Amino acid sequence: FSSEQTAATIGTAFASSPLFLVAFVQNVKTCHGAEIANSASANAIIRELKRSRDVQEVYHNMLCELERNMGDDVKHSLCLLCVSQRGLQEHELYELLRLEGNSSYLWLYKFLRAMKEIIVPICGYLKFFHALFQSAVENKYFKDADTRLSYHKRLEVYFRRRPVHFKRKMEEFPFQ
Repeated sequence: FSSEQTAATIGTAFASSPLFLVAFVQNVKTCHGAEIANSASANAIIRELKRSRDVQEVYHNMLCELERNMGDDVKHSLCLLCVSQRGLQEHELYELLRLEGNSSYLWLYKFLRAMKEIIVPICGYLKFFHALFQSAVENKYFKDADTRLSYHKRLEVYFRRRPVHFKRKMEEFPFQ
């Protein structure tokens, strides 16, 4: 951030909340990184601050922007991660997205790279860095029980096809 961009961020009422600042910086870097890198202006930051009053709203705006820029697979990826018991391995997420017939590995690579501070690998599983981000995903995409159930069903079908001795099947299948 330039000094003008930093001043625009710090000079708000929300700056007293460390979690808001972390979420806000993640949003700006993920959705507006190129704009910020190519300009010392604080326009992108000020525009984003005007749209976001709390952490949930920052994450909601981030999700909308990601969908607009990267398509529906953003929703599918996040919902699959949200309903998994332990998180998903990268190849599992890729295979699940391929079942939809949409995603390429290049898309997944770009998505995970953009989300590297929000979706983190923990013991080999991709998980959300913070429960508030998961809550934002749930609030945006799981407006009814049927939607959540449909993603559980996708995981159930995926893990049902795995061999019985497959450890991951035993970890995930009972929860879907």
